[in-house]
Parts: sequence; structure tokens; C-alpha cells
Amino acid sequence: MRLIVIKQASDLQTLSARLLKKPAAGNGEAKQVSQATLEQVKLLNPHVDFQRMEAGTVLLLPDSPELNDKDSQSLTGNAFDDFITHTSEGFKALAQRVRTSADTLAAERSAVNAVLKTAAVKRQIESDPLLQKQLDAASEEFTAAQKKAQEAAKQVDAMQKAVAEELGALGRLLR
Repeated sequence: MRLIVIKQASDLQTLSARLLKKPAAGNGEAKQVSQATLEQVKLLNPHVDFQRMEAGTVLLLPDSPELNDKDSQSLTGNAFDDFITHTSEGFKALAQRVRTSADTLAAERSAVNAVLKTAAVKRQIESDPLLQKQLDAASEEFTAAQKKAQEAAKQVDAMQKAVAEELGALGRLLR
């Protein structure tokens, strides 16, 4: 069994052109073998939408003579450890993006609050009840967005821990 990580968004046609050694042309035996190999790939990867594969999608591939080996790694050796490393790095990057987003949101809220505290803006708000209602609604939206960002960070942490545990368990089975 082999492992490949899709580097850029793809679909089944693009993937087959990349993975198969010989293009499946005509209606002959080669096309049937190629189709059978692609069906094996689909069966090994029920988690994948082959019409829209995103970058970072991990595929398990059968050991088949029809498949190119150049972009894939054997599950023996360090491939699984490399996969664990890539997964961990991906979660760290995701966690950093979530934190950056939350920090940006907090900075934007601070900037808005600073403007709202200026004398000219305060006078305008006091003289316009509709504006006060709009600002209250915007404040509620800011609060809700901050809560969502905090929840997202907690979810990423929980996912990272769960994936690490599952990969550890899978690693014990494969090794």
C-alpha cells in the first residue's frame, strides 16, 4: 500500500493522468485495467470526493503496477511518520491562523471602540437614537464573532488532540 498527499486541488481525471503509467486510451484491456485500478483507489478512500479533491487530501493507493510510484510513498519505512509530521504541522498552522484571526478581530474592536470614545462621535451618538441602536447591534455582532473565534480555537485544539490519539493508535496497528 502507498500514500500520496495531493499538493493542489484536483479531480479524478487529473489524478488518473498523474497516477497512471499509461493513459487509458481506447476500449482495450489497458483501459479496463486502469479503470479497475482507479476503482481500487476509490474503495481505499471513501472519505474523498473525487470530483473535488482539495490540496492536502491524503490518498491510500494500492500496490499496483499500473500506478506511478514517483509521487507516492510506501507505508513501510518512514511514510507514516512523515504523514504524522505533516498532519501535526498542518494543525499547528491552522491553530496559528485561528489565533491570528481572533487577534485581528480584537484589534479591530479596540480601534472601533477608540473612535467611539472621541468627543465628536459621542455627541453624534447621543443625538441620534437610531445610530445608538445600530452601534449596540454591531457590538453584539462583535461579541458573537469573538465567541465564535474562541470556540474555533478550542475546536482546533480538540481536533488536534483527537487526531494525534487516533494516529498514535493507527501507528501501533501499522508498526
